[in-house]
Amino acid sequence: MQHYLTYKDEKSDKFWNIDIAGNTFTVTYGKSGTPGQTQTKKFKDEAACLKEAQKLLNEKLKKGYLEKKALKRIKINFLKRVSP
Repeated sequence: MQHYLTYKDEKSDKFWNIDIAGNTFTVTYGKSGTPGQTQTKKFKDEAACLKEAQKLLNEKLKKGYLEKKALKRIKINFLKRVSP
């Protein structure tokens, strides 16, 4: 399972990605347009991994990050409103 989030404002243009596989997840983050930094964590079981991954994902969403799927929906809705 993978989630790709972005955050953009007048001072920042960042990304945050989490890739979950079994009892391990890998987070990659940084400025958009760069390879970013990567951290991998391994847990005792898949449930513990999913719990921590969801916690991190929720923290990013609360800070204003948007998931790539959500960005696509926003763009489609915007285009529907402005197109004749």
